[in-house]
Amino acid sequence: MATTKPLICVVGATGNTGKNIVDDLLKSAKFRVVAFTRPSSSPKPDVETMCARGVEIRHADLLDGVEKLKAALEGIDVVISAVTALSILDQKDLVRAAKEVGVKRFIPCDFGTPGAKGVRVLFDDVRT
Repeated sequence: MATTKPLICVVGATGNTGKNIVDDLLKSAKFRVVAFTRPSSSPKPDVETMCARGVEIRHADLLDGVEKLKAALEGIDVVISAVTALSILDQKDLVRAAKEVGVKRFIPCDFGTPGAKGVRVLFDDVRT
């Protein structure tokens, strides 16, 4: 029986962390890879390189809203988020969209370690 490789979506694929994740997924040869990039990132050489390596590019922005994100997530098995620290809270609609379309696993970007109240503003904001 033939099996289809899982379809993994990397959000933030053109950043340092995202590029490393994409590279390792491709090297493993166990996955099909989709990269979410903002339309403004299309002309970046990194996007062209990913395309040449067989990565499917889907244009999406975390601020697009749930409905547009749902369309971009169609057929995705796993989402790996590698967004910047400033975009952590912007993942909320992506999580909602992933749940609604049946994504099997969502690995969010935390981009930080826990700290005491007053040490990290973002951590304080999430806990309240």
